[in-house]
Amino acid sequence: MARGDGLVVVALAKDGLTGEDVMVVAELKRNEEGNLKTAVWPLVDHGAGPFYTYGPQQAAVHGDAVYVVGRRGLEEDFTAIDTIEPFVMKLSLAEGQQGQILWTKPEPDTIYMKWYTDLVVRQNGDVIAVGNYIGNDPAGYMFISKFTSDGELVWTETGQDAIPEDYFSGCLDEGYGWACFTHSAADSVAIPMSSEGVGVVPEDARFVVAGKFDQRPWVAQYMDTGDGAEVVWEWKLPYTGFVDAISVDEHGYVYAVADDGGPSTDLYIHKLMP
Repeated sequence: MARGDGLVVVALAKDGLTGEDVMVVAELKRNEEGNLKTAVWPLVDHGAGPFYTYGPQQAAVHGDAVYVVGRRGLEEDFTAIDTIEPFVMKLSLAEGQQGQILWTKPEPDTIYMKWYTDLVVRQNGDVIAVGNYIGNDPAGYMFISKFTSDGELVWTETGQDAIPEDYFSGCLDEGYGWACFTHSAADSVAIPMSSEGVGVVPEDARFVVAGKFDQRPWVAQYMDTGDGAEVVWEWKLPYTGFVDAISVDEHGYVYAVADDGGPSTDLYIHKLMP
């Protein structure tokens, strides 16, 4: 993620002394001589206990902080489905406090598997994160959560659900594993942004979620009502596939990158009206 004239990276790394996986925040900048300077801060005290591992999925920089979403679990390779839970984390980038964890919001009561896939941060610091859940009751769903800049959960919506009853449990019983997620999933979220990558002012309450819905490329625009989210419109393509990425310009036009549903793996950009 860009920050000023530098770049911020959040990743898993191997501790050279212990051999354990740790999550790190790194900032890359060029000095006056043009040489690349890298600063790395490992996250040691994440409040999850020594048996948890973290899998950062996406991150976003906002001011002197970086927000991270993903999944955490008891298995290093994340293969134990009943141990995976989502998390949202805020880390400081302020001078002298780089890498300090300001707050972490996991869901320890998760049954089977639940994780965040993407997030956006509004100008006031509010976070909108999207993710997916797989379980027995219900079988599974896509979900959206909103947090304040202080980590308070404002609302969670499960959205519309095109997943047949017991689809995931039956799919897992057949041994398909990760292939079960090819039915419906929320993979991306975006808010109106200017060409300079700045949120629209006054702040727009709309946001867009994309992925696959009933095995078809899918985009939906939502309105943040303050205590939840309502669907404004939905768009689907008539063939099997997924939306790989989305963005929204300052006028509200949505740009969706989707595959063509065929063996060519070609990608097309679709421009959708506000």
